[in-house]
Amino acid sequence: MSFIPPTGHDVVLLFGSETGTADDICRQLTRTLQENGVNCECYEMTKAEKSIDLRKEPVIIIVSSTTGEGEPPENAVAFWKLLKTRTKESLNLSKQRYTVLGLGSTDYDNFCAMGKNFFKRIGELGASCFFDPGWADDATGLEAVVDSWCENVVDAVKEIIPAVHKEWHIKDEEDENEEAMIAPNMNINENTMKKRIDEERDTLITTTKDTSQRDLLISLPADLNVEKLRLPRPALVPFAVNFCEELEDRGVVEDTHTWIAAQLVAYRCLTATNAVKRTLEARFKLPPNTTFRPGDSFAVSCPNLDTEVAHLLKALNMEVVADKPISFVLQPTKKNKTPTVPQHLMGLLTLREVLTVGVDIRAIPKKKLLRVLGDTATDVEERNTLHYLASSKGSREYGRVVRDVKMNIADLLEKFPSTSLPLNVLFDLLPVITPRSYSACSPNEDDTVSFVFNITGSDSPDDHKSTGVCTTMFERLCMDVYNIATDSLLSSVHRLRQLEERNKWYTLIKDSEKGVVDHGDSGAALSKLILAPNLQRHIHCKLRQSVRTPFNRLVVPMYLRGTTTFRAPEDPTVPLILIGPGTGIAPFYAFAKERLRIQEAVNAGEYTLPDHAIGNRVGPIFVFFGCRHKDRDFLFKEEWKKMEEKKVLSWMFVAYSRDEEANHKYVQSHIAVQAAVIHNLMAKQNGMLYLCGGVHILQPINSILDTSIAKAVGISTEEAKALREQWKKDGRIKAELW
Repeated sequence: MSFIPPTGHDVVLLFGSETGTADDICRQLTRTLQENGVNCECYEMTKAEKSIDLRKEPVIIIVSSTTGEGEPPENAVAFWKLLKTRTKESLNLSKQRYTVLGLGSTDYDNFCAMGKNFFKRIGELGASCFFDPGWADDATGLEAVVDSWCENVVDAVKEIIPAVHKEWHIKDEEDENEEAMIAPNMNINENTMKKRIDEERDTLITTTKDTSQRDLLISLPADLNVEKLRLPRPALVPFAVNFCEELEDRGVVEDTHTWIAAQLVAYRCLTATNAVKRTLEARFKLPPNTTFRPGDSFAVSCPNLDTEVAHLLKALNMEVVADKPISFVLQPTKKNKTPTVPQHLMGLLTLREVLTVGVDIRAIPKKKLLRVLGDTATDVEERNTLHYLASSKGSREYGRVVRDVKMNIADLLEKFPSTSLPLNVLFDLLPVITPRSYSACSPNEDDTVSFVFNITGSDSPDDHKSTGVCTTMFERLCMDVYNIATDSLLSSVHRLRQLEERNKWYTLIKDSEKGVVDHGDSGAALSKLILAPNLQRHIHCKLRQSVRTPFNRLVVPMYLRGTTTFRAPEDPTVPLILIGPGTGIAPFYAFAKERLRIQEAVNAGEYTLPDHAIGNRVGPIFVFFGCRHKDRDFLFKEEWKKMEEKKVLSWMFVAYSRDEEANHKYVQSHIAVQAAVIHNLMAKQNGMLYLCGGVHILQPINSILDTSIAKAVGISTEEAKALREQWKKDGRIKAELW
């Protein structure tokens, strides 16, 4: 009797993903391998730790992003720890073949660090690499590496499978011809696809799209031979989507996060009306006994905007059936005998629900989706253009007219009106909508947490490219709070911006000290939402959207993110150097408020500092902050002043980039002047340096630290850089970048 590995897989694919990109790439690669007859399965690393034994998997493919300062994504932490702590004797992978696709950005210091770590460690455990690893750079476009790597690794897997079967004594199944849901041949595919589209659309849809006005984005090369274009493999979707008459209960899939229902209870505007960016601070009431520390962050679930959902429904020509029930019909094949409905679509009952809380409709369409659209186009010019953009030859143009301008699927459908898109393909190729991360800008007091965020763009429905999905949701909820607090009936955030007062709290809280919330008649309903663990985020979104009382619609699903290295030190006497331009200052405001709370407790005899504390005081805090104008967007100006008066804040260095009279335009200028102080705090007082802001600030800050410290203490720039890197290695320099 031949030996078959207990898992029954030829290939196991594992992903570590922070924002969902690695997840999506890994699942699509799994699908492509299955289409090519490879017996494989895909696992999130969190679940893989308990579900599989790597020693029983012939071929291992890892897709991983990197977060923070070269750290594993949250769902890969435990798996990485397992790999690091096991020896070759206890986890011998000498029979395994493997490869790795790492996702990262060269804007960060540790480009693809976790992908490289996984590659090195699995090799150390004895596995042999069967295909060169890929390192995809988000700074230039992930698809430049991902598309070709995934296509080539499929060929490499197919090439080694016979040898794998022989080594592992696996019996080959007979190859059988199967009909793909999207056939590779375009001539056959057009009729097949249009038939499927007609089947999936409701009979009520009778309108057609106007093709008389169109912009095809680019001019095709004169010598282009479209028949020889190298196109991505067409999608094979293991399920169909049909409209039906009755709602179908498909249940809910548990996830690994403990979701909580937080309620927006207060907000204030931190900037002047003439500031370039509008900045709000929003305060949320948390379930009782929710614990977090300054430096922690929350992942906030947010639906796609109603206006953008409506835009896509119109582009799909499916407005009249948006709220009809849908059903998923699984289509097993010999190569995929047990297909399943994607987990993020479980529990969603209509097309509108899927587009609102299931998939990311702002996602930049992948080349595979462009290929599909081209296959469905009835207009030859549109078909050729889409296939060129989807091809390897059209990568530069794809980057310029699709990726760089953040085009979405609705934009493409409007630009190419002769195309159509079956719903199963749409659901399959759009990624999961992922939570947005916000750092706490308040200490853990009274079961509340505050977030600070910028509002850019306008309240116009046509300005969706410049606005954030979550921040737009937040601002609209703030308008609800304003209406309740002031007995108003505003429906436009533009009007809200005109009426609200800067730094004035608009609140539902009756007693701001105790944080007592007036839930009105909705208290019982809210209590049912609180501490509802392990439910997918879209369920929370549905609950929040379905409740229309003034208070319950302010419920926002979120969870406390797991492992973080950005927390303030537990020892309150450690000196802090905090560098945070713009809203990067938010977590440091929480650091300082926590230190103030501790100092006040010390003064009252309610807290005892360590013996090494100087003068029974908390450690010094030096803040470097940058904004545009002193009078327009100096965040928490009065609060910082009070902290200075209470001698919790040692010094605050502020740069004003747009004020002509300012001596310091950028925080780098202050850092250069204070280099000796920074060196003293770090080298002699064992201080810690934190940096928070956009990723673009990392290299300029590192550079000025190296050059200015070198000049201040009389060493070379190389020596100063080595010193900084050692501080970072020791965990005394931390960065939170986006």
